[in-house]
Amino acid sequence: MTKPILLRLLAVLFLLVSCSGISREDCISGDWRAIGQRDGQAGYGPERLSEQARICKAFGVSPDAAAWEKGRREGVRQYCTPQNAYQLGRKGRPISDLCTASDKARMASAHAQGLKYHEISVKILHLQQVIMMNRMDIREILGATNGGLTVDAMLAQSENFRLEEQIHQLERERQAYANWP
Repeated sequence: MTKPILLRLLAVLFLLVSCSGISREDCISGDWRAIGQRDGQAGYGPERLSEQARICKAFGVSPDAAAWEKGRREGVRQYCTPQNAYQLGRKGRPISDLCTASDKARMASAHAQGLKYHEISVKILHLQQVIMMNRMDIREILGATNGGLTVDAMLAQSENFRLEEQIHQLERERQAYANWP
């Protein structure tokens, strides 16, 4: 095999390993219960093991499926909590189908509170982007008029004041959703 082809294959293998969530060290260490627990805490289902096995096969390692599943089940119990549901909501992520109906019922209000926090954060980010664009427009106008104020520049500045007030109002609203008890 030529050197460039070997390097490409190694690069592809590296990308697969880095994207898979399992490292060479994890494969070789063989602590499949801990790997399964980590996967369960992240909301992965049983299909994750086949992905892990495919990666580890490149290192001559086969997973211990029973230990991995035991750990994954422990991790899923940690995943299916109101505290985690809140954190998932804050990131705008859904709750995995791994949780039981009763777990999902316990998680629903926490997830909704996290989603509300996320929704408000997205609105704030959007308004901040509009303000930045307005500032760029104002600079462009001032540059084109040699620093002279125009109606357009004053309107853009006025809009920025209004948007900054909206941001402050949204930040106060978001504070009500900032923590899960």
